[in-house]
Amino acid sequence: MAELEKINLLVTCPRGIEDKIASNLYFILKSDLLDSQAECELSSYPGVVYAYTSKSLSHVISFIKNKLNENKWYLGNFSRLIPLHKTTDLNEDEIIRASLELAAQIKIGEKFKIQVNNRGKKFNTQILINKIACKIDRRVDLEHPDKIILLEVLDGFCGVSLLDDSLIVKKPF
Repeated sequence: MAELEKINLLVTCPRGIEDKIASNLYFILKSDLLDSQAECELSSYPGVVYAYTSKSLSHVISFIKNKLNENKWYLGNFSRLIPLHKTTDLNEDEIIRASLELAAQIKIGEKFKIQVNNRGKKFNTQILINKIACKIDRRVDLEHPDKIILLEVLDGFCGVSLLDDSLIVKKPF
């Protein structure tokens, strides 16, 4: 599956249980959401699983959130489930372009922040954030943003997401 355009979900979990989380997510996508095109695979980073769904990301996230409200172990012992709206090669210009395309969806009056999970330290995080933020004509709010531009720098690619509360899935405690 490791084709760039086929990765649109990322799951983080404790080290050592990636196989179990990948299996759970695959079952959820295939059986519960009836996605015949779903795929899951382990990344080279401990605690990170990649997935692809042909279903709407907002529908998948909403479905899983609802199931987690009923049973916090529905997906297993995961940490975060992250939709990836765009994926790019590890090219700074491509990452900035993809980030700005998503940032165009931030409405006037909404505040944002940029968060980078830079596995492998391929970029200077602060410089990358500054290069993107200076081109977005919206207010930055690091404490209470309406939107988060999330960059997940991984195995030879970067996943870019525009998140709000409805798309953030963390394991309930």
